[in-house]
Amino acid sequence: MELSVTHHIDAPIDRVWALQLDHEHWPDHLPNFSRVVRQAPDEPFGVGSIASVTQPALGTVEWTVTAFEEAPERRSFSWVGASRGIRYAASHLVEARPDGGTQLTLGITATGTAITLLGWMLKGQMKKAVAAEAVAFEQWATRG
Repeated sequence: MELSVTHHIDAPIDRVWALQLDHEHWPDHLPNFSRVVRQAPDEPFGVGSIASVTQPALGTVEWTVTAFEEAPERRSFSWVGASRGIRYAASHLVEARPDGGTQLTLGITATGTAITLLGWMLKGQMKKAVAAEAVAFEQWATRG
């Protein structure tokens, strides 16, 4: 199962990207996150970084960064994790818009036996959760 949500945010790319990397504060602003703890918080976030993420729907999943890009007009990271027989790959893509705003694309792929059997039932819930996450990032980014 694969899905993505693209959301326009009226905030500069630097602001939106900074929030993508502010994992410690995700639970304060994103409804689908209860706890985020980076394994090595004093080291730069990038390929190989690991974070333990607790979400009500998924439980606690250890996520490992597999790709990281930081360019002026396009920034992204992808990470993978597994829980209850399901393997997840999630991506965060932040792109500058010509109007000075930002386009945020959040994606998730889930594979495994449980997804094969129940994916049709879970896809709507997951899409709703990812969309809520994108809206929460927008609200966080546009607050003064």
